[in-house]
Amino acid sequence: MSCDIEEVIVHTHIYPKKVNVNNSVRGVDLSGRSSAAIVAAGAAVLGLSGALLSPAASAADGVGGKIGDEYVAAAEANGQTPEQFFGAPTSPEQDAANGGKFQTFETGQTIYWNPNVSDGNANQVGGAILERWDQATMNGSPGREQGSLHYPTSREWPAAKSGASGTAGRGNHFEDGSIYWGPDTGAHIVWGLVRDAYWHLDGESSVLGLPVGEESFDGTVWEQAFEGGHIFVSADGLAGVSVGDKEITKEPVPIDQLHIG
Repeated sequence: MSCDIEEVIVHTHIYPKKVNVNNSVRGVDLSGRSSAAIVAAGAAVLGLSGALLSPAASAADGVGGKIGDEYVAAAEANGQTPEQFFGAPTSPEQDAANGGKFQTFETGQTIYWNPNVSDGNANQVGGAILERWDQATMNGSPGREQGSLHYPTSREWPAAKSGASGTAGRGNHFEDGSIYWGPDTGAHIVWGLVRDAYWHLDGESSVLGLPVGEESFDGTVWEQAFEGGHIFVSADGLAGVSVGDKEITKEPVPIDQLHIG
């Protein structure tokens, strides 16, 4: 299920402390790969996304700069070599919106970079999450970084085990939302006030589990379905939650007062 999301975007600032500590952590120690060491190895080749060429790439590979760093780091985070995880590049480094860059690879993975996003680091996006990001258009714009979610702020990470089904999903964070994927649920966007409520309730590790559909808005209330229930949030920020057929919140409450059980 997908939709072109054109309603008003509510920007919120709750940090996902309880969702998954790896969500906002790059997770790979690159301290042994200093610029000096790369220069000493004769690999000091600049990429358009800045910095020096990744030690696993070469000028002939055409994977450099911050994108080259992520080419190595994302593969290591997934227990693979860059050649296994990404394969060879299928494009040179290309221009992306608002001064960014991106590159595509033969396994279907992409890497996106913008100097003003994610502390100037590049992030991998791939698979079903990439497909959903591509569909997240806004006011007729293309999807991806030009759409409603904008640039990725993390690479794809292993989600916590679903508290509803026990399923191990995956996710990516973006500037204006997140995409969660599960093998039985597919990839769905969670953002705005609904995401704030979801994170407050411990996200995918709660009895709500993973999202099973997209957010809907009836002009008054945003609603989203999850494996184990629903989240409802009104335009004034008051929220409610149901688990199964049971309505947990009798009256809407501020998100920071929302609870299950």
